Amino acid sequence: MRQVCEHAATMQPVGDHKNVCEDCILEGTRWVHLRQCLVCGRTLCCDNSPRRHMRAHWQSVGHAVMKGEAFYNKDMPDSSIATYRAALLRQPRSGNLHYLLANMLRQTGKLSEAAAELAIADSLKGARPEALLRMHSELALARGDSAAARSAIARAIRLAPLDSSLVTFQKALGRAS
Repeated sequence: MRQVCEHAATMQPVGDHKNVCEDCILEGTRWVHLRQCLVCGRTLCCDNSPRRHMRAHWQSVGHAVMKGEAFYNKDMPDSSIATYRAALLRQPRSGNLHYLLANMLRQTGKLSEAAAELAIADSLKGARPEALLRMHSELALARGDSAAARSAIARAIRLAPLDSSLVTFQKALGRAS
């Protein structure tokens, strides 16, 4: 018989999340990712963010259930890049933060900077290896090196064969060749 976490009973229907950390806005600080409390509905920043407001919320009121989203302000990518860089000042050995920064840099066309951040992420713990390989594939494709892109995505699929997004990306690479 499947057991249900004791905290599940505290979950309430909550509305849509906000696209901002409510406390960061009040303080004038930045966030990396957002989390929504599934007990009261507040939207606050994650542990990779400088102020860690969701952790403080959990510690102060005991709300132990939340959902997370990897949000960034799509209309202000430079602000997102600055936020990741600020978070890296606090956690320079976070492979996941270097990966997230590399992804934002890639999306804004800063390929050499993205490759440098990805190389750092490769050397650290915290980012999923298949995600790193997909990013290598995307960067290779952006540089016009379809052979390297196909090789990297094939290695990613060997690591995570059930990840349908990798398979879909591989199929798109095949059509683009």
